[in-house]
Amino acid sequence: MNKEIEKYFEKLNPKKLGLRNKVKVNSVSKLGMGASNLNYLVKANNKSFIFRMNMEPDKKNKSRKEFDALKSLEPYDISPKAWTLDESKKYFDSEFIIISYIHGKTLNNISEYYKPKMFHKLGKLCGELHGIKIDGGLKKLKKEFLCGYKEQVFMLKKYYLNDLGKKLGGKKLMKIIDESFSNLHSKTPFKKYVPDIVLDQGDFHEENIVVNRGEYRLIDFEDLKITDRATSLANIFSDFGKPFKEDQKKLFLDEYFKNIDVDEEDLIERINIRIPIETFSVFLWSVWHLLRVRDKELHSAFIEKNDIKGDMKYVNTMFKRCLKFGIIDKKYKDFDVVRALR
Repeated sequence: MNKEIEKYFEKLNPKKLGLRNKVKVNSVSKLGMGASNLNYLVKANNKSFIFRMNMEPDKKNKSRKEFDALKSLEPYDISPKAWTLDESKKYFDSEFIIISYIHGKTLNNISEYYKPKMFHKLGKLCGELHGIKIDGGLKKLKKEFLCGYKEQVFMLKKYYLNDLGKKLGGKKLMKIIDESFSNLHSKTPFKKYVPDIVLDQGDFHEENIVVNRGEYRLIDFEDLKITDRATSLANIFSDFGKPFKEDQKKLFLDEYFKNIDVDEEDLIERINIRIPIETFSVFLWSVWHLLRVRDKELHSAFIEKNDIKGDMKYVNTMFKRCLKFGIIDKKYKDFDVVRALR
């Protein structure tokens, strides 16, 4: 793959990479995979780029959506710059984009990880993202979870439960999932809900935040969308490495509220209602993703390099979180979710 990428770059018009002179590749190296992309670091003409290939063949226009999202965000300087989109499949068997490389370390690899300073800076970063006015091309983004609490829970059937039912029908794990879904739906308050829309990066976690000289920058915008503010924050608090403790939420929100003018008390109440829904949603996604890997529904290059043990560990982590929050009944505390998915 490295040689093929090198050849592709050196055939490109330099203008498509923001370069003046003929492209000369210095090196190509594989980076860590995301959940659905294969990434390579390409150094050419003393600049660095990411070659990012879609590993989900059933997701049409995925690369285009990320490319367009990055183009829409260019004026705000919070994301990588998008250079090239290729959907031809003439050179590779999947579409891909080429974007700028942001230098630095991912947040989980620096000394201030989970220290008070980190929560302040995360609150500031999230506030900057949520403060962006949704106009122009941003209005065309996918809209998600802009309905009431009950409807948000019910939407999980459409996103995950129907597909999981086909793969796990008749198994104890599906029984646990269905029972947990019913319990969550019954406990979720039936309240009138007016969404407060914001931009959501789609996967706001430590491996998608790059730190350079103390500055935090976001990467991976393939799921950029418009969503509800409380939903976005609940997802961060419940799925960012380890769930935030109350004092950590406060540190985050203290900085966030400096950038955002909202009813603080009302927002905190909404976040707390949303956290169990988000936690269960992430658990369902982790099971769904693992089954897709197991059943070889993703690109063969992704399957070959993917760490399925890591996927299993994540499913187990999310299962335990659901137990902790009472989303999954404590009577299932001894259930071996990993064994059930082998």
